[in-house]
Amino acid sequence: MPDSSNVRQNTASVEQRVDAIEAIFEVRGMKAREAIEEFEHTVEEKWIPENGARVVAKAWVDPEFKKRLLANPKAVLDELGVDYPANIDIQIVENTDSRRYFILPLPPSDVELDRADLDKIAAAGGWGSDHGPS
Repeated sequence: MPDSSNVRQNTASVEQRVDAIEAIFEVRGMKAREAIEEFEHTVEEKWIPENGARVVAKAWVDPEFKKRLLANPKAVLDELGVDYPANIDIQIVENTDSRRYFILPLPPSDVELDRADLDKIAAAGGWGSDHGPS
């Protein structure tokens, strides 16, 4: 049996591995880099939480804006350049002293959850926490 104590493994850096995966995609006609860059742009520039915070802050300080937002949210969001899928309905509601709205998000479509997973999520305070299912 050969002595492996002096064998040196050459492990590629993360960047080298990413480059290799991208090269394989390119050889197969898949534009991985373009898709990744487009997705990053969408997430960073269009879906950022700051867009929602900007809308809320403006509604808090501008009563006329708030009135228009409640009446026609898509038009007002378009004015602000907030991007959203065209095929969805957007409703804006306002909490009051006597009424609170609870938003029920869609369940993750790529994950099947059993009762134990649901119990972990509930105990941890929500999906995506460090204590939820992995």
